[in-house]
Amino acid sequence: MPAVATWAVPKIVALAALAQLLTPTLAGSLNPFSPPPATLGFLLPLCTILLGAVSGTPANPTNTNQHQFASKALENGYFERRLAGTETLNIGFLHPVYRETLAYDAGGHNRLVGSLMAIEAINADPDILPDTVVKFEFLDSKRSSGVALQGAMSHATTSFGNYGAHAVVGPASSGPSENAQLVLKNWDIPQISYSASSPDLSDSGEYPTFFRTTASDAFQGAAVAQFLNQDLEYTNVCVVNALDSYSAKGAAAFVAAALDLGMTIVKSVEIYENPTEDQAALAVETLRTAECRAMFMMSQAGAAGVMTRHLVHAGLMGPTSGYLWMLVDAIAGNVEGVQATAEVDGEGDFGTPAVVLADVWVGSMGSIPLSPSGAKYDAFLAAYQAQASTLGTCGGSDVDLTDSCACDGTTDSAGNPLFQSDHDSDDSTPDKCVGFVYDPADDDYSAPNAYTYLAYDAVWALAVAANSLIEDGASEFGGSQMQEALKSISFEGVTGTVDFESNGDREVGVGFTIMNWASSDGYTTLGNWDNTNGLVYGDGAEASIVYSTEDNSRPPDIVEENLIATLNIGFLHPVYRETLAYDAGGHSRLVGSLMAIEAINADPNILPDTVVKFEFLDSKRSSGVALQGAMSHATTSFGNYGAHAVVGPASSGPSMNAQLVLKNFGIPQISYSATSPDLSDSGEYPTFFRTPASDAFQGAAVAQFLNQDLEYTNVCVVNALDSYSAKGAAAFVAAALDLGMTIVKSVEVYENPTEEQAASAVEALRTAECRAMFMMMQAGAAGVMTRHFAKAGLMGPTSGYLWMFVDAIAGNVEAVLETAGVNGVGVFGAPAVNLTDVWVGSMGSIPLAPSGVKYDQFLLNYQAQSSTLGTCGGSDVNLTDSCACDQTADSAGNLLFQHNHDEDESTPDRCAGFVYDPSDADYSAPNAYSYLAYDAVWALAVAANSLIENNATEFGGSQMQEALKSISFEGVTGTVDFESNGDREVGVGFTIMNWASSDGYTTLGNWDNTNGLVYGDGAEASIVYSTEDNSKPPDIVLPACKAEDIEVTVEPDCSSSGTRLAQFRVKTVTVGDDETNMCIGGVVRPEDIEIECEYSPVSGTAGLLAIVCGMIGAVICGAWAIWVGVFWYHKVIKIAQPVFCCSFATSGALLCLSNALMVGPNTTVMCHLRPWVFNLTFDVMFGSLFMKTFRVYKIFGNKSLTKVKVSSIEIIRTYGMIVFVDATLLVLWIAFGDEGEGRGFKGMYSKSTQKNIDMAGTWTYDAAECNNDGSEMYEVLTIFFKVLLVAGGVKISWEVRNVPSKFSEGKYIGISVFLVFILGCIGLLVKFAAPDALLLVQGIAVPFACASSCCFVFGPKLIMVHHPEMLEESNMNTATNTAGNTSDNSLRSGSSDFTSDGAQRVMPVEGELSKHDDQEDYEELLIRISDLEDELRRVKGGVVPGS
Repeated sequence: MPAVATWAVPKIVALAALAQLLTPTLAGSLNPFSPPPATLGFLLPLCTILLGAVSGTPANPTNTNQHQFASKALENGYFERRLAGTETLNIGFLHPVYRETLAYDAGGHNRLVGSLMAIEAINADPDILPDTVVKFEFLDSKRSSGVALQGAMSHATTSFGNYGAHAVVGPASSGPSENAQLVLKNWDIPQISYSASSPDLSDSGEYPTFFRTTASDAFQGAAVAQFLNQDLEYTNVCVVNALDSYSAKGAAAFVAAALDLGMTIVKSVEIYENPTEDQAALAVETLRTAECRAMFMMSQAGAAGVMTRHLVHAGLMGPTSGYLWMLVDAIAGNVEGVQATAEVDGEGDFGTPAVVLADVWVGSMGSIPLSPSGAKYDAFLAAYQAQASTLGTCGGSDVDLTDSCACDGTTDSAGNPLFQSDHDSDDSTPDKCVGFVYDPADDDYSAPNAYTYLAYDAVWALAVAANSLIEDGASEFGGSQMQEALKSISFEGVTGTVDFESNGDREVGVGFTIMNWASSDGYTTLGNWDNTNGLVYGDGAEASIVYSTEDNSRPPDIVEENLIATLNIGFLHPVYRETLAYDAGGHSRLVGSLMAIEAINADPNILPDTVVKFEFLDSKRSSGVALQGAMSHATTSFGNYGAHAVVGPASSGPSMNAQLVLKNFGIPQISYSATSPDLSDSGEYPTFFRTPASDAFQGAAVAQFLNQDLEYTNVCVVNALDSYSAKGAAAFVAAALDLGMTIVKSVEVYENPTEEQAASAVEALRTAECRAMFMMMQAGAAGVMTRHFAKAGLMGPTSGYLWMFVDAIAGNVEAVLETAGVNGVGVFGAPAVNLTDVWVGSMGSIPLAPSGVKYDQFLLNYQAQSSTLGTCGGSDVNLTDSCACDQTADSAGNLLFQHNHDEDESTPDRCAGFVYDPSDADYSAPNAYSYLAYDAVWALAVAANSLIENNATEFGGSQMQEALKSISFEGVTGTVDFESNGDREVGVGFTIMNWASSDGYTTLGNWDNTNGLVYGDGAEASIVYSTEDNSKPPDIVLPACKAEDIEVTVEPDCSSSGTRLAQFRVKTVTVGDDETNMCIGGVVRPEDIEIECEYSPVSGTAGLLAIVCGMIGAVICGAWAIWVGVFWYHKVIKIAQPVFCCSFATSGALLCLSNALMVGPNTTVMCHLRPWVFNLTFDVMFGSLFMKTFRVYKIFGNKSLTKVKVSSIEIIRTYGMIVFVDATLLVLWIAFGDEGEGRGFKGMYSKSTQKNIDMAGTWTYDAAECNNDGSEMYEVLTIFFKVLLVAGGVKISWEVRNVPSKFSEGKYIGISVFLVFILGCIGLLVKFAAPDALLLVQGIAVPFACASSCCFVFGPKLIMVHHPEMLEESNMNTATNTAGNTSDNSLRSGSSDFTSDGAQRVMPVEGELSKHDDQEDYEELLIRISDLEDELRRVKGGVVPGS
């Protein structure tokens, strides 16, 4: 498919256009100082066409036209060349008619008229393109970069029956033109713009097919700069421009030209392409403070309209504003576009009212491309005015099309209407009819604008270039040929000589018309400028210039205002809260501030040449409202000049929010009652100052008063969660802890607690033991809490509680009354209370009550004021038609004692004021913060005065801040000076008060951070407490003890008596570094008792006895084992089977030592070892005895006198079976006993058991026991097996009772087994009847049984070895008896022989024992047998089995 390769390889670079477009677009979206990115909706169709064409498959199946075109293009190669031949010249138009905002763009639409007139003129002129028809297709570019790119793509591909355009005219602006080039340059399509003037478009490398009939803004910048500098003689200028390409690049060109002329750019401000109201307000605020009076504005028309409103609102534009505005072509040449945004009201907090350009632009200047003249112009104008109206029959332009009317039917070559627009691309809404009246005699006449002429010449340029190609023999209007032709032509157009430089720019014929908006009729022409002659005025034009001054003098070059003539102070005081409740305390602070203003302005010794002005805003004790107020004072107050400083607002949270704004404007802020310690952070709140002390000081004052004066060591805290309350409470807690006090309980409530929340907090404190209570919150919350505390009995004249209130409560009693004196609603509502009753005995802290000369003068002035109540009958009453509020106002006329409290025009205002005469029953005394507000205003005046004395020329933010930090003066509240962080420390103090009666607070004394609390005369002795006998409420009251308040501690180790000490004590709480009982009285604490241990301690009697007896038994058994070893080869021991003898004695010793395992704690290891060691050593011991006797039984019990073989394997197997059975039972015990939690095995583990100490089970302790749950069966089985083993041993012992003792000890073994049986029975009885005595019995019985068994077995052998003569007779008798019982009741004994495998073999010797009657022969026989055994051992080199 060569067609695909031919197209795809060179044209794939069109995809790079996306990257070129995305890079600035996305970068702009990430830059907060750049305008919002253009819509990216155009990317999808672009990608669809490009990618669909490359792949040969439709990327969008629904867009069949695009797919069909792509297929056709691939088949025929139409991407490489336009329609062959010269019969038709296809021109694509891109003109703005409706903006993306849906606003009608009359100026842009008029340019389409100019282009249409050129088409008609060319097609009618026989001297140009006589054999060629010029066709055109129109698309609305909407002044949008994205839409322009889509339009360019359409003209390059699908226009003109999918053949595309030979050239494109438009679009209107620089940004859209740059985007159109992203497409058109990749199709080699020439593009001529009539109004894209950005200097960037002169870059032929970036925009290779771009041409323009308008001049680059490099020329407009030069023209305007020369006009301002050389004609109007300005040397200083301010610049405001938008950030779109046209505006930014054009402004840069102006700045460069102005600097080349030696001008100074005093200030430069940038705005977004479509600025919001707040962005426009901020830009204007920046310009407002500039000294220049010549202003250059460059933006699109819509942005200029928004800025016009704001400039007028700020007093920077208007017929007498004193500013000269220079407006460039996109503004001055598109008045209708400016009107679209200027003559509508702005929305939102920063919105400004609509203005009429005819009025506010008087005195401004404008620049537009050169107004044409000459024969060409005259012919154009005649043709323009001869046209029939294109308004249609719907009654105007930009009106809806209805069924009863019609739009003008003029269309382009494809049938697209030119004066009927689907403006919103919505088929469900009616189209718009748009058009013009061309008859100048008609009142609705629309004159052509400057760009109409340029659009006309742009189309003619393409026709002239195409004509030159035909004359040169060209067979088609190819892209590269058309471009070269455009660069070579030169002709006289309506706008003068039209020719193009190699980069597409027009230089010859470039010019601008300079205009003056002289009256409400609009612009008049002053003259024309070109780059050769400069500005040439028209006749009398220079003398007739109208300026925006009252005397029509030219506005000055620069104004150096007396910036110290006025000190502007913004007030933020709360008068009505957001709840609509009147805030009398906050309002009283406004009175203090107002008094300071009056005193300063009347004092000739301070600011003698400066007037202090103020503007008041109600901060409503709201953080959000305070932020809005701070923004207003920073921007729009004082005629949009803003405040030099702000006093207020009242509380910490609102003050912090105000700083969010004020610190960014560098405006000092002094609060008279914001006391949060957080505000001491100069990094976070750099321009914040305050006349009250930080709560870090109030916390210290109150803590010292409670601890050092009232001697409380325990306190409870209740505070709200707003910043003031939370941070202040934290400061108090820190100070209290530093003094060694204990915070018994701390409770938090919401800033505005509900009844339920208040009730919950009170319940939490009701159970607390403390009687000193610290409360910190705003007054409204304190009122709610007061009701609930009174209801719960925690507050009142005989409640027994001492309440300590901070300044926001004690200093604002009226506000507390508002919420305390009303009934709470709902289930949890508490009834109203009267503070005069329930606060008796409470304490309060307020900023230091002032004294001295300054205070006396303040009080005198305060009380001398006239009432501000008005005539409506009180404070906080409705204004009616028959009365009036006091009319005192701030510098802007805002009333101070009449308020639109709910911001609802349909409800009456409220009158709120004061009576200042102390003899009047309604007298309102100043509160503590009135004095602080007074001193705050004076601090600003003193700082401003110091700046003037130091020759400052303005009250700038940073200068004012530094001045505040350096001043020190005596105010009403004492010495006023500020630390580097804005805190006041010198002069900080608090007054401590006591609510002694229904008359309210009395002063106890004053506290400062040097002297602490100094009581007034007799004040300490007169303190009133909330107790019946007026005694100070106790430090702490403990509740009655309950059983759960008493805890028991059991010693972990058992004593030697086998008991543990259980000690009872009342639970404690930590108080500072000490611990104290948490209750008193109530349940009687039990006496300490001894409880039995669950194990026998090593040091106990039973334990010691068990160990000692075990050791004795082990020594005895061990001695016998050693003795057997020593006499191993003695004939007596050989015959007695020494292996079993040694095993028996050794295991007996181990069994005795197992006693040591039975004492000590019941650990899991010990719980395992005890049964295993005891059972297995028992098996080995008595198994040895059993097997020893069993072998004798096999030999001597052979009644048939047959050959008997007793092999070692058989002995080991039988022996092993005994041990195996017991081991199996023990394994089953572990595997299937009761499961140990988290241990992974069952049975034989140590478990923790709750054991009762008292009979009722009130107190328990943990005891570690060896688990026996579910293990009884296995324990019984092991015992039963022992019984079987012992029973078997008894039976065999009985059978061999008459065998000579040399071979068997049956009689002694029988005695031993019987003894074991008896002792075992005793042990079982003790285990179940008296388990506590089991260890004692077992500790004695086991060693006794083992030791006695060994003695019974080995004692006779000891005698036999060392004294054989003592046993001769007994042995002989035994042999004789044996013989008598074994022959027909006789035992046929035989001598031992040995088989080759080492097994013992018995060969019967018939009647041998009966034939030997004397003992000597018998002994010789035995010795002979022994000798034979020795001989056999020597021969075989081995050991005889059984020996």
